[in-house]
Amino acid sequence: MQVVATKQITFGGMVGNGPTTSDNFQSIQTDGRRVYFATSAQTAQLRSIAITGGEETTIPTSLKDPVILHLSPNGDYLIVRNALGESGSTEAQLLLVATNGGAARRLGNIEAQDAAFAPDGKTIVFAKGQALFMTDTQGAAPVKLADVAGYPFWLRWSPDGQRMRFSVQEATTQKSSLWEMGPDGKLRPLLSTWEKGQQVCCGIWTADGRNFLFLNGVQYWTLTNTPQATQNPRC
Repeated sequence: MQVVATKQITFGGMVGNGPTTSDNFQSIQTDGRRVYFATSAQTAQLRSIAITGGEETTIPTSLKDPVILHLSPNGDYLIVRNALGESGSTEAQLLLVATNGGAARRLGNIEAQDAAFAPDGKTIVFAKGQALFMTDTQGAAPVKLADVAGYPFWLRWSPDGQRMRFSVQEATTQKSSLWEMGPDGKLRPLLSTWEKGQQVCCGIWTADGRNFLFLNGVQYWTLTNTPQATQNPRC
């Protein structure tokens, strides 16, 4: 896989950025038609822009410092939270914000640091503390999936809905690693024998599910999704 061209589509210099950890991350989402992002200006906002560029559209929200977590498969809703919750931690009330500018609604009473839609658009997995949970789009009756040795964030399902990969930040060292939950519900580390993988996180699947892109430090790497390639990524 090789990047052959890039194009700048925003020019305001206000797209949220900074080091990506379980305490500080901004997800940029797209449905193939528009790009959704949060600004880092003094008055933070949710915005979208066509993938070809043009005029930015502001998406109304009552949040003071919104953080985008994920976009629904049909592109209708963003999962959003405030950067900080009422207690001062990154566990904050989750909201579903309509991308067409409609009213936002609470995802039940769920407070979490991260969340993501499954490909079916009906299931949401979320990370709270050092555990993973699953719920529906109403936030009803969350079910614990697993306890994690660290703080999970950046949750991403495979396109076929069979596997979920996520980043984990260790509480003491602050290092991050990649993990996977398969159809059997068991957790497995990725890249555990990869010598270059000292600070890996924030992966995303290609639409066909054949490759998984992730960050290692400041470089993007790709992992081919075959059993023999799970420990041998390419830059």
